[in-house]
Amino acid sequence: MNTVSIYAENSRIGEYLTNFINSISQNKSEITLTDSLSELQALTRDNEYDLSILEVTDYSQPRSNGKSALKLAFDLVKMGESQCLILTNESFDEMTLEKIENAGIFVIVTPVKREVLWATLKSISVAQNRMKAIKELNDKIRSKLDDVKHISRAKALLMTSLKMSEEQAHHFIEKEAMQRRMTKGAIAEQIIKVYDE
Repeated sequence: MNTVSIYAENSRIGEYLTNFINSISQNKSEITLTDSLSELQALTRDNEYDLSILEVTDYSQPRSNGKSALKLAFDLVKMGESQCLILTNESFDEMTLEKIENAGIFVIVTPVKREVLWATLKSISVAQNRMKAIKELNDKIRSKLDDVKHISRAKALLMTSLKMSEEQAHHFIEKEAMQRRMTKGAIAEQIIKVYDE
């Protein structure tokens, strides 16, 4: 975990978490520590964090920004790739716990042993790495699909505008891509710009 935001109601716990994360990280993590949920909300809106930790005694109590720590946790996991861990001394009812688990929020009821915290942070790190890999794969697939769409559209435009057969249009795009040392998708985009009305 390279970037971590920590909201801690108790400054000693916040300092402990900061030191603990730095002690178990292979690389020193960039950690932002705050005692204000409003500040944490602003920080996470402006920056992407690998992990946000919320240390709270009452997870459902609205804070100064009108949001509870639990509501902010749900917002954090919806925003992007960030993982979220709630440390609380309260237990959750079954329905709330199910919603939390389905959202992908990690929960530890305090007090917690060092080994449990370490194992949880390792699990979060593995989940974060897995999510990043899936996102990269998803982005590659989306890019390839976009290329296929552009190539199909470009072939259709060549077929209607220049009266080419589908095979001729396909060959034309391949030939242009090789000659110009560009991808077929980039050539297709240029063809679309020229022939699409």
